[in-house]
Amino acid sequence: MALTSWKAFKFFDVSEVKLADEERSAILEQGSIASVASGSESVFFGSPDGVVRILSRAFKVIRSFRAYQVGSITHMKQVQGTSLLVTIAEDLSNEPVLKLWALDKLEKKTGIPRCISTLSIHNGRKQFPISAFAALEDLSQLAVGFANGAVTVIRGDLIHDRGARQRTVFESDEPITGIEFRVGNITTLYIATTGRISTLVISGRGQGQPARSLDETGCGVGCMTIDKATQDVIIARDEAVYTYGVHGRGPVYAYEGPKKMITVFKDYVALVSPPKTNAVARSTSLRAFGSSQADDIFNTSNFTLLDTDLKLIAHQEALSSQVSFVFSEWGDLFVLTLDGKVSMFYFFQRAASLTTVALSVS
Repeated sequence: MALTSWKAFKFFDVSEVKLADEERSAILEQGSIASVASGSESVFFGSPDGVVRILSRAFKVIRSFRAYQVGSITHMKQVQGTSLLVTIAEDLSNEPVLKLWALDKLEKKTGIPRCISTLSIHNGRKQFPISAFAALEDLSQLAVGFANGAVTVIRGDLIHDRGARQRTVFESDEPITGIEFRVGNITTLYIATTGRISTLVISGRGQGQPARSLDETGCGVGCMTIDKATQDVIIARDEAVYTYGVHGRGPVYAYEGPKKMITVFKDYVALVSPPKTNAVARSTSLRAFGSSQADDIFNTSNFTLLDTDLKLIAHQEALSSQVSFVFSEWGDLFVLTLDGKVSMFYFFQRAASLTTVALSVS
């Protein structure tokens, strides 16, 4: 079923997070944010110059500290329900450096959070950027994917700084575009490249066996996410949204159009799409003459929330700038765009419930 034949509703309201001018210029100017994490009632911004900023619900900076003297903080993970924060910095002249911070413990001399573990991430001495990162909630295993097609798994007790082992568990001629963990009696990695989707058992029965291909078609960076409820991954491609479990492909939801980002928020699949190609084609002549109208078309993004179970569009929003990051906290969904705006999406519980009842009756 094509998405255009699905019923469209508005289950969400949208409002812009209001920030003081000094806050906006300090933390949201273009190019000042290299990574975003959320959890434990806070939002975390990592900067290209190695600084971590911790923001409150009002998006005010409540603490900032220099985590690295050199390198851009390209990936972060906050361990939900704890004060632990994982950061990874890259400068491409050295191996990436992972640090684990105890945010509730401050160093007496500097006043910054205590770094309880540090390690360099190995990639066979090959200088390629990190293109994917995932970690278990207890940080006993972390997986790092590189643009040269390698995946490194880190195992150990980082929380107590008792050391860690690293091993390259997967190699491909194609760049890694996504990594997700599936946990249980057997721990499995979902691995996406530009050319395929695979699974690899990294602990438990089947460990040591070659990766198993689920599909000979891959996805772009940012176009794979995991549904934590089912532990299946969801893949965004131009023609549709696909689901995959450890045994192969699951349901497919037709949705034509280019996509650059996918995530799961509660029961909804969130998609970020660039401008429609036909609109871009029509604006080519305008751009040749420096038209601001053309610039607006090229810089916009489309944001869509899908309920794939009920096969309905829960919300669609045209944003005035390209999307940089999508994250959730405090029960709401946030979209950060290149122009420094933060949009908050509120869920209409009553409207959604009434619509669901109406659909079930019909």
